[in-house]
Amino acid sequence: MVQEGFGDLRAGVERRVGGCNLRMYRDGGFNVYERECGGDIRRVRVAGDKLEVVPAPPVMAEPRVSNIIMLRLPEPLVVSPGSEASIETSIPVDIVVVMGSLVVDAIPTYRVKYALYGNVDKGVITRFVKLGECRAPCASMRIVVRNSGGKPVRIERIVFPAYMLSLCYNGSLVYANSIFVNAVDDVGSVQPGRLEAQECRLAPQLLRAPIFERQRQKFLMLYGF
Repeated sequence: MVQEGFGDLRAGVERRVGGCNLRMYRDGGFNVYERECGGDIRRVRVAGDKLEVVPAPPVMAEPRVSNIIMLRLPEPLVVSPGSEASIETSIPVDIVVVMGSLVVDAIPTYRVKYALYGNVDKGVITRFVKLGECRAPCASMRIVVRNSGGKPVRIERIVFPAYMLSLCYNGSLVYANSIFVNAVDDVGSVQPGRLEAQECRLAPQLLRAPIFERQRQKFLMLYGF
């Protein structure tokens, strides 16, 4: 039985998502998870009855170097002092197969790229993602930018840790929480908004905030936009 989109994976069930066929079948005393993508096949033996195929922030696929995301806007956005702009867009997601919170397999739906945010001495390596140029599955997302400073700002990129991104799904449809950016001159603070989509299944939270960041609940962009 072939099913489209995200959801549970059991023996005898096959799912088609992101151009890949994911299936589980019985072999001896084990279940076997098999992923077939573009002629490449990967198998994992599973001592359990069920896996879950879910969307995840685009930092889970190998090579994993950073859990920080850099979103590149399709076009620069200029915001005047005291003004606010809202962008409705889509972000690529990784296809992840999990048992509980354990990642069994992670499949990118895009070409994995990294970029340096900041200078060589004090900057951070980020997973580079260009908005609006992803092939399914993509997550619908809203970005809100407010200029609380005294001069206009030009926004070309938004940087934040992947744990701020929550996802839910309904078949092949994926939704992400909003991201809020407050710009004050050349510094920005990024905070996650609520996941507002209804009638969708919440994907497991595979990334956690470090202890020292849990109370702050915002990420500072210190190296500009």
